[in-house]
Amino acid sequence: MTHVRTTLRMALGLLFVTPLFALAGSCGGDDGNTTSDEPLCDDPDAPNIPYRDDWVLEVDAEFSTAEDGVSTLKIGRREYMENFANRGDVEVLFDLPDDRIKIEMRRYTTAQCDAQAADEFSNMYMWAYASSSNPLPYSDMPDGAASETTCIPLVAAETDGKVLPDKSAAALPWKDGCYVYAYYDGKAQPARAGADFRVHLPAAYRGQLSVDTEDMDFESDYPLRGDITVTGLCNGGEFRLGSGTAKIKTCDASQFSIAPACSQAQIDACENYMVDGMPAAWDLNCGCDTFGQIKVSTHDAATADITVDFPNSEWVTATLENEASGQIPGEESACPVVVENCSGNCANDQNVAESPWKARILFNHPSEYAAEGSGYLIDARSSRCSAVAEVNGPDDFMDGVDPEPKRRGTVKLCTGCL
Repeated sequence: MTHVRTTLRMALGLLFVTPLFALAGSCGGDDGNTTSDEPLCDDPDAPNIPYRDDWVLEVDAEFSTAEDGVSTLKIGRREYMENFANRGDVEVLFDLPDDRIKIEMRRYTTAQCDAQAADEFSNMYMWAYASSSNPLPYSDMPDGAASETTCIPLVAAETDGKVLPDKSAAALPWKDGCYVYAYYDGKAQPARAGADFRVHLPAAYRGQLSVDTEDMDFESDYPLRGDITVTGLCNGGEFRLGSGTAKIKTCDASQFSIAPACSQAQIDACENYMVDGMPAAWDLNCGCDTFGQIKVSTHDAATADITVDFPNSEWVTATLENEASGQIPGEESACPVVVENCSGNCANDQNVAESPWKARILFNHPSEYAAEGSGYLIDARSSRCSAVAEVNGPDDFMDGVDPEPKRRGTVKLCTGCL
């Protein structure tokens, strides 16, 4: 009987989550507390169940890919001062033909009833600000809504002066160094509330990308993992996650550059460099020694499946490892590294039978004059190798029933697999 009752609650949450968000203003105040003494839920003893909103477009703005335009972008972070944690998926797509950025946000929480979920959604915002310090509530930022480092329009409420995003205003041109976080407008972000982000970037963007997310796994019957998916990355970036999955796919070989910070003229000069009349591609004196890099890692004690898909026709040095101690070669409990694209001018100098969970792969080393271990760098590491349970969303929830865990911790290199 318990299972049937839970399934009905779950279905109601899925059916009504979109109109609830539209009506959120009538369900509670913007300070995280209701504006009425009346309880939001008819049954104060009802159990909490998961809710997830639809994707909502938060930003559609100019985004300069010029040399003096946007050079860095950071999306997501772990909790800070009981706030600012997305604890969810981050997807980045380099799929826009023009110099624009579009950001979608999908909120989630657990609540006892539809009205309570809507009230929490009404207090969850996207935080976007170019700052070298830790995030602050919008109202505490220097100069408030007029700050030159604010990346989205803000407005101060006439009633209490509280500063919040203004979606009715024209979008601001996106600023270099902007951070994109989840923000809960209340005393503290609920531990089971967060947001997924989907970011669309210009295909021509060659700046750095940083993504950081974690899991929402406070309840064993609803372990929601934060995944990272990137498609079309042409420069490089740093990606950190919990026990989710990371899938990083670069742009194709025609667009991919091992040294995106160097000009094409510098790259051509290095590829055709000569020493004493002999070919010496990428000699240290050729004029370009700054290479791109992808770094993927897990938070402490986390277990992730990591896949990096890139063109294996380029000069790349890749270091892969599952760092769990006590692994035994050949045992099912081990997490060996998987390399699918080591062919042609490629060498694997570490993935020996005694330690199959780590590898150092050298692709297309250009000449004896090129520094060993240089070129485009890929570093991918999972801290643990273990069984991980997860759900994909509210439709997977069964009250009191833990999902079946599956082994996670594989680190994989490939070409064309994503």
